Amino acid sequence: TNGYELWKSDGTENGTVMVKDIHPNIPQGPKPENLTNIGGTLYFTANNSSELWKSDGTLEGTVLVINNNPQELINVDGTLFYSRTNQLWMSDGNQEGTMQITETVDVDKLLHAIGNVLYFSGQSTLNPSQSGLWQSDGTFEGTYLIAPIIPGDNSSQFENIGQELYFQASESSYGAELWKYQMASLCTNPEPSFSAASTCLGQPITFINNSNNVESEAIYLWDFGDGTTNNVQGDVIHTYETVGEYTVSLTITQGTCTATFTQMVIINSLPGLTLDFTQEISSPGASDGAIDLTVTGGTPPYTFEWSTGAITEDISDLPAGTYSVVVTDANGCIAEDEVTLENPQGNCFASEIVDFNQGKKKNGGIISGQRSNPDMAMDAPQENDTYNFVALGFGGSITLKLGNDLYDDGSYEPDFIIIETSFGRADQMCYSDGTRSYPEMAFVEVSEDNQSWYSLPNAYCRTSFVDISPAVEDGLSFVRYLRITDASNKSWFGGNADGYDVDGIITCRQQVLAAFDRLTNARTHTGGALAFDPSFINRAPNEEAEIVLKVFPNPVGNQMLKLQYLSEKKGEGTLKIVDQVGHVVLEKPVSHLPGLTRMDIDVSGLPIGYYLLMLNSNRSDNAVRKIIKYE
Repeated sequence: TNGYELWKSDGTENGTVMVKDIHPNIPQGPKPENLTNIGGTLYFTANNSSELWKSDGTLEGTVLVINNNPQELINVDGTLFYSRTNQLWMSDGNQEGTMQITETVDVDKLLHAIGNVLYFSGQSTLNPSQSGLWQSDGTFEGTYLIAPIIPGDNSSQFENIGQELYFQASESSYGAELWKYQMASLCTNPEPSFSAASTCLGQPITFINNSNNVESEAIYLWDFGDGTTNNVQGDVIHTYETVGEYTVSLTITQGTCTATFTQMVIINSLPGLTLDFTQEISSPGASDGAIDLTVTGGTPPYTFEWSTGAITEDISDLPAGTYSVVVTDANGCIAEDEVTLENPQGNCFASEIVDFNQGKKKNGGIISGQRSNPDMAMDAPQENDTYNFVALGFGGSITLKLGNDLYDDGSYEPDFIIIETSFGRADQMCYSDGTRSYPEMAFVEVSEDNQSWYSLPNAYCRTSFVDISPAVEDGLSFVRYLRITDASNKSWFGGNADGYDVDGIITCRQQVLAAFDRLTNARTHTGGALAFDPSFINRAPNEEAEIVLKVFPNPVGNQMLKLQYLSEKKGEGTLKIVDQVGHVVLEKPVSHLPGLTRMDIDVSGLPIGYYLLMLNSNRSDNAVRKIIKYE
């Protein structure tokens, strides 16, 4: 029916089938000949050897390579060599990869292949006297005459032993005899091999080199299948950036010999974690919180390991604190996460004045009423930019009840803030560049019941972040009451100084940590009770003035501003004019005697606006007046 076609057989009648009817219109068939196996692909000639074909044993995989009258197919180290009209050709199995090796040699017979070298009989087209045994490695330069002898015309008449090629040949003196040829050094075929285990995304994978027959000068080429390569001769480590299956290959080349080994590796996805509260803590100190863990991605089943020791997916009956979980999937891929359960925030400030024992000024005087209102220590701090505080006086104290019980979070991070008010920027430190910056200080005690008190170990200077864990370690369960006692060093202050100034307390953890992260104690009422502003300026003087100061005219135009002040003692000082953002726009030294002093200040160069005029003495006496510049 079909004539001579290409068939295949697995050794059974049912498994013996025709591969393809190559030319259905040729009754006698294409007559496949010169069947040659190269790396699992069958090459053959067809249609009276006018066509070169290849086949993988399937109908679709049996295709024409080229129509150019191929003859004598031979496998040379994985490459097809053949002759065509007495010319030497080679092919990689594609038409564009099929080419003539040289035009200067007429081929008589392809004889034998050893390694990557083909031996054949032929003669030079340029010099007919150069006739005999030739060799070719597939390049023009590597194709040349070995000896002017007539080799046998059968491959069975060739055999190599080590580096010597034995064959039958004849020449005019001897006829057909046994000959040998010392071949060029043959390369050793490398045997590349490696092992690697599939891994998880983001984790490095080690490819262990198990190759054999590899010489020291061999060239390695690792191809990881993701567009990256490496030339390390040995083990390599690689990290994949996306999940998937990757075909990894190792190609080793030594001399003219090349071999490749491939292996598939799988990069698995990591589990994705979502932590939600199914039950938030109902009240401060309660242990009724619950966490619901949802796992996505990865490969089930999963195992769970919580910081509490639990191995279930979800956990419950929890007090406030931070909880972490490690999830491992079936591939050993690990994901970690943590979540913090907080006590209810409620009132973040002091809600009640329990006791107030005000001390006195350094000079023994009574503190003025505008600096003596204990209610200023309650609720949100910094309600205004002047008298938003209560002065404790030296040795004085105030006891506050908190709006919500305060619990330690189990760490040494701050649990609350004491806001102290001093003149100027609120984020000034107690000490800066080796100098003191009005370092008012206080001791802090905490209590559950206003009966048993625990002293915290530090003396706190100005606005401070306070950790209650030392008291908790001594047995305190929570803080409901807070006592602040002035601990300022009198020798560092002037005679009118009135000790530590309490502006308020902040206990909500989120706000405490936010302030701590920003390294500022500044707060402003304009941004809301919990808004922080590091440039906030308080304009109330640190001490009550003993200088009686008058300024006129006020408002003032482009003219001289007249000052008249009455001082109790002789002294030296400084006069400053400060703009609305705290910049000093005028500063000059002043001296005064006891009694009335007059002075003129030229303010014609100041822009229109509001200003503070501050007169300070070296005894810390001071006076402040607001002035308005209108032209």
